[in-house]
Amino acid sequence: MIGVAAHECGHINFSNFEKRRIYASGIREGILYPELPEPKNEEEKQVLGELQVCLEQKKEKELRVIRETLLYLHNILEDMYIEARQCAEYGGIVQKAIRFLGRWDMEQAESIRQMQEYGMDSLSIMKNVLLQYLRSKKVNDWERAGGIYMEMLERCKETLDEVVIPADEDVRFRAANRLLLILWEFVKEAFEQEESGKEDTEQIPPEYEGGDGAGKWKESAATDTKEGEEKKKTCGCRSGRGTARKGSRGG
Repeated sequence: MIGVAAHECGHINFSNFEKRRIYASGIREGILYPELPEPKNEEEKQVLGELQVCLEQKKEKELRVIRETLLYLHNILEDMYIEARQCAEYGGIVQKAIRFLGRWDMEQAESIRQMQEYGMDSLSIMKNVLLQYLRSKKVNDWERAGGIYMEMLERCKETLDEVVIPADEDVRFRAANRLLLILWEFVKEAFEQEESGKEDTEQIPPEYEGGDGAGKWKESAATDTKEGEEKKKTCGCRSGRGTARKGSRGG
């Protein structure tokens, strides 16, 4: 409990909820804050073109996948930052509790093979691989089933390793946008699943959608809809502390 409280207090102390709100709202309008990611090779240039088309067309299902993916990515990056800041600022029991909670999370982490057996889609598996790496610099792949996920992780590592320390909030928004380019293959698979009507059981944690400036959490606009209420019922995990799941049992 102390670790969870220290984690949440870290968001109050160090997260910029107004920028998070701007980021989330912008995606709904086809805008990425603070700017589009910069491609580093020809493949990423092509991906950026496809992303721009999606943002311009503003198809509801595609924007929903992009938004959920970006908010998850930003959230896990922000989690690592605020936990590091909490440990540095307060030390003592706060540091011990946060580190214990991180170790406990990793002990409960499912392997890539287990996630595949649960029927999780590729994008959700990849999100969890990134979270495991951020938490411990390791991934539970003892069955050696990682394949493409471990290859994708290698492409993400430079971005992941650079963004945990800087105090500038925009660093992590830019990193999430860049990771979207790298994970685009999986994002497009998720588009197809949305079109085929596959049930979406992933939840964007409302408490990270934005604060009201008085230490109270605002809920995402998505939770005001019938769809949002169903998401609340079907998935109780939080992205930073639990796992991202689609088509599988709840967290």
